[in-house]
Amino acid sequence: MVRIIQPGGFSRSNLVRIGLVPHVDEVVVISSPESMTEDELKRIQQAAIDLGSKATYTLHTMPVVGEPVPQMLANLSRIKSSLTDKETWVSTNGSTNKFVACLFVTFPDYPTITMNRNDDSYFLSDGTTRPLTPLPGDLNWQLLGLRHEKKGGNHHLYSGETLIASPSSASMRGDKLHLEWEMPTAEEKWKPDRVKMISAEIGRLCRLNSEEVYEITIPQKKFKHLDRFPIGTRRLIKLRPDSPVYYTNEFFSNYPRISFPVGKQKNDQKKCLHIVVNAHDITPTVHAILAHKPCQVVLWKLNIDDTERQNELDGKTAFLVSYLSGHLFQTLDDFGLKFKTEKISKSKLAKEHPPPVVNCKFHLIELKKLGDLNFSLPQEIFACNQTLFDHNSGFPGLHHKILLHLENHNIKAERWITEVDSNCSVKISHTSETITQPSMNLSSLLLRKQLPYAGELISDSKQRMKRIGDSLAVIVEYSRPNKDKKWGISEGNFVSKNNEDISIKKEKGVLFKITYKNGEPWILGDLGESNKGQWLEELSAYMIHHFWHSRHSIVGLKTLPIKGNATLGETNEIDNYAITKHGIVIGEAKAVSVSHFKSQLEKTLGQLMGEIAVLGHRRGQIPMIIIDHLSDEYDDFSMKNGVVVCSWWELQYPDRIMHRFHHRTRTEEDKADIVKRREIEAQLTSKGKGNKTGHQKNTENKATSVETTEDKIEEVDSNQINGETNTPQQQKNNTPGMDSNSKDTLFSGKIPIDKVERYLDSNDHCIIRGTRELEGGIIAIAKNKFKIFFDPAKKRQNWWGYEITVKSTIPEDRVSKDIQATGYLENCKIIKLDGDE
Repeated sequence: MVRIIQPGGFSRSNLVRIGLVPHVDEVVVISSPESMTEDELKRIQQAAIDLGSKATYTLHTMPVVGEPVPQMLANLSRIKSSLTDKETWVSTNGSTNKFVACLFVTFPDYPTITMNRNDDSYFLSDGTTRPLTPLPGDLNWQLLGLRHEKKGGNHHLYSGETLIASPSSASMRGDKLHLEWEMPTAEEKWKPDRVKMISAEIGRLCRLNSEEVYEITIPQKKFKHLDRFPIGTRRLIKLRPDSPVYYTNEFFSNYPRISFPVGKQKNDQKKCLHIVVNAHDITPTVHAILAHKPCQVVLWKLNIDDTERQNELDGKTAFLVSYLSGHLFQTLDDFGLKFKTEKISKSKLAKEHPPPVVNCKFHLIELKKLGDLNFSLPQEIFACNQTLFDHNSGFPGLHHKILLHLENHNIKAERWITEVDSNCSVKISHTSETITQPSMNLSSLLLRKQLPYAGELISDSKQRMKRIGDSLAVIVEYSRPNKDKKWGISEGNFVSKNNEDISIKKEKGVLFKITYKNGEPWILGDLGESNKGQWLEELSAYMIHHFWHSRHSIVGLKTLPIKGNATLGETNEIDNYAITKHGIVIGEAKAVSVSHFKSQLEKTLGQLMGEIAVLGHRRGQIPMIIIDHLSDEYDDFSMKNGVVVCSWWELQYPDRIMHRFHHRTRTEEDKADIVKRREIEAQLTSKGKGNKTGHQKNTENKATSVETTEDKIEEVDSNQINGETNTPQQQKNNTPGMDSNSKDTLFSGKIPIDKVERYLDSNDHCIIRGTRELEGGIIAIAKNKFKIFFDPAKKRQNWWGYEITVKSTIPEDRVSKDIQATGYLENCKIIKLDGDE
């Protein structure tokens, strides 16, 4: 009897099928915690038992996404040591290529089993090929996490009770779900809303399962149609209404072929790289070649028993070699696109990101099928003194076959994995060895049939980036809602936590001029076409770049799709794109009215999913809709669609957002922040009501010199609403009645309620922010004043803030042995929104 080591992952059909293989009585599933639970594994085992399996399933969990290779190898070794001696095979299907590569290192010389969906067979590493046990159609739907209903002529796909998509056609063929959406007829006016709706549905499906699980067809009426669909979509065009013939509308299929070998070795280095040509997206293949800089490249290509798809794969192979050898633009010009003379010459971004030139020789080895042995290695590679194999392209079953073949020819290959998400290559070994790409080359989008022509990369070399943290902290701290509960950037002169002056002014109604220490101003909202929401798009980009520790960030990226007839389609725009330590962030910023945003939420989702389709539905992406009002009311929408709707100020806490993204719930800190901001919004509403009362009091007491409620409300306005005067403490207005002239007075004035924070877990010390005099200090306070600030029994809903006096002299009974205070709170009065103190 045989044990199978089975990686977990997106696909569930692999897990059922592996238990149906003859002689298999034990399946050990190794998965990340977020990909598999014990309850789900029990359901999978029961499905296998119902089909005749005798295998028992056990689950081992370990971190996978973002986990360093040495730690993954250590975790796998620990799991391996817990297993008893028994004949064991390693399944190559499931999880990520990086994880399976680590499996190969942990379980060396073990037989492998690979499931081939193309011909419904499984392939053993000894060369045996056997048919897979067919799965019932209903079970395939269930394993994809979908339920299919057909009512009349309409198809509806559900996840649980939630409607995910309504394509015009849906059918399961083998393990692949074939879907088709209809476009408007030729007589109908083209509506982008239809594209957004389809993009939203495809996006939801791709958050549930890998993009490769679906075979998507969207017939189009003309080449110029708006297109926000995945790269593998079949975009058939019927050029003549009376003809049954469709044009494939696939650019790669028509790209000129080249003869191998091609290129010349122009350096003395003798490094050879073996890599599979990725059938779906050739971007990872190219990234690996650029990272390793070999002198010889052996491209391995597994051909497809489908003429249309084979033509596409052949074209992709020629395209990637043209891209790397410096011949791409000339070939495209010859093709009729006029890249060099028109598109590139007019685009600053395209000029700054030309395709790279690699000085190496390319060889091609083609396999007719996985078990094919009728091929030979190029003789030149035997002279190389270093051989690398990169696991980032193709699938692990093919990887294992290639590595075995190299070993049979006494070629020992180092195993590497180049990760597109992090833009670096990692050696699959117990020692940490990496190669990091120094910069982002946006020309790589050409590999996905997209020409980038506009956008701004955030450069860390700019002077403002050295102090960007101070500026962003001030923007977040002093942001307040307007009457529509939209939180924007407040104008005024501020003091950062590092006691530096920061000025913010609004210009032309849409721009914000931010000046740090009288240096060169930072203008928010001036990129491209000025509009009222541009500031949010740019602010979000800088917050993601800074707080998410982004290695590469771009704002306002615009691309043009290359159509099947060698013309360019309509513009795609991606607001925020960043490669961060948490994954790839793709963001769509919306600074519109709250009511408009709610009414257009589904279309905004489609817009975001269309942007993701431009870059690829790779796992690890973090899709965001970024707004300027509170986001908690959209949590259910976020969870249902596998995205994050977040307020712009929440971007300062990436760990909270990632917790929400992975666990579908907010952290306690996240919830507390929402409560705090709703209280501020409630104060704004109460203030509006109080204005009328204050005005009445003022009318009745014209002859008195008493400060009226209306005066107090106006002071509150300056700190609550964007675009008005500075707050009292920023203007340093001392208040009569307080001891403001004493030499030992550090500060005397008014502060908002949210500027007082408890110092650690102390019951007699606090921190007061927002004033230059007290910034960074620790203030000793008496117990009665501590209760005013922090006693949960106090009802503070109608409090605006406090009028305080802080002295530098600390009374002896307030001196602490453990905490070095810098001041003492001598006086404190409560300022209420209704005018009472």
